[in-house]
Amino acid sequence: MSLSQNLYNALLQELVNTNNPDYILDYISDAAVKKDGKTTGDSFQVSLIRNYSSFRQLYEITASEKFKSLECHLIKMKDKDEFRIKVNKQKEYVYISLYYGKWEIDKYGNVFLSEQKKWKNKNIMIIDDGRFLKKYKERYIPASLECIASLPETIAWVICKEYFPTLFWKDVAADKFLSSDKLQDVRNYHSKQDYLEHIFRVSLPKGINRLNLNQGYMACCAIDFVCDEQKNLLFDKSMWKDIQTILEYSENSQIRYMKREKKEYAAIYISALLCARTHITKLESDIFYVVWDYVKIALTNKEPVNLLMGKKQIQRLHDKYVDEIMRAEIKDKEIIIPDTPLKYLRLPDEFVMITTALDLYMEGKRNNNCVFTYCENINKGKCVIYAADIDDEHLTIEICRRGQKIYVNQCLTKYNQSCKEKTLGFVNETVDSASKDAVKEYKKAKKTTARKNSCLISAEK
Repeated sequence: MSLSQNLYNALLQELVNTNNPDYILDYISDAAVKKDGKTTGDSFQVSLIRNYSSFRQLYEITASEKFKSLECHLIKMKDKDEFRIKVNKQKEYVYISLYYGKWEIDKYGNVFLSEQKKWKNKNIMIIDDGRFLKKYKERYIPASLECIASLPETIAWVICKEYFPTLFWKDVAADKFLSSDKLQDVRNYHSKQDYLEHIFRVSLPKGINRLNLNQGYMACCAIDFVCDEQKNLLFDKSMWKDIQTILEYSENSQIRYMKREKKEYAAIYISALLCARTHITKLESDIFYVVWDYVKIALTNKEPVNLLMGKKQIQRLHDKYVDEIMRAEIKDKEIIIPDTPLKYLRLPDEFVMITTALDLYMEGKRNNNCVFTYCENINKGKCVIYAADIDDEHLTIEICRRGQKIYVNQCLTKYNQSCKEKTLGFVNETVDSASKDAVKEYKKAKKTTARKNSCLISAEK
């Protein structure tokens, strides 16, 4: 008997003849034969409905009230684990494809799938000569590990049992390992350790076989991005459970693995490991994302990560990197105060107008505020920013205009805290007094500019 025939029979036995409660037989080909209570044939399809009992319950509740006629009750399928599977046996291969759509249940409690659509990339062709192909954009290409892992667990187990009778393939199916490695290239591996050591050209501890394959792959990606003497910490068994929890929270527990994304997977794993080692949980959202940002920047700068750092050290390094990045970006930014009354505002010496992007950034750092984001408003003539040290307080002052009226919009100390009332009164009084002269200077400058333009026009004529 051919390999494809053996596989087809195994699938038929597992999905149909064992009365698996998860699967409902929808169709079997006309060539089907029943013998000794078992069904055989060359084509069948089943529907995977894990909550089939809930359909029955819904039917029993609503049938007597709403479904006295033969109309159907429509149930929208949202669970991606529920779909229709078609298995087709040809002369030299077995073709498995998945479909999704809308589930319906009729008056008699029969469930069926309507408006079905083929699930993109959820298919696999297994040929007698041992090749594995999948259909992609109307052509067949070599199938990858992802093809096995993305199939329903029951089908994946049957395929692994028939074609890959090793522990490694059971792990691929159980761990839902979505790798782009071709099946033909990795079919001879016997364990997770065997596979990972060959892919990454490293020597790994035997305990790696007990680690989730997704986690093990990311840990191997991280080897080149940590200090040499700390590489063994990547495989610290005591951290595995906490790392898995963090990866699940960050929605990175299952991703599609491609070798060209090695740095990305390394950043994900190192970040999760640092969070686990420093006992950072999702409840500490601020420091949680600081860790992830720090690791990504460190890897971009090609600096090895110290896995023994604590929260404070991580925060300091993160702030240092961010400061360097901001300074680099600031070089390309300019502050140009347009010709408005604000440009002619003259305040006492203790008030310093900020006229460069770098000074504006440093003012934001000093008072822990977001004044750097005001660059655009300054360039549009909406406001100017002053800094002042008055009565033992360092102030960040935003002065705005409405038409030709100039006023203090904000006068704040560190962390956007209000300044003393006495100080605010002094600032308002000082700006009010200087604004009158500013408006006069502005009007005078406009008249001078208009007169010059008029002379130029006359000279041209």
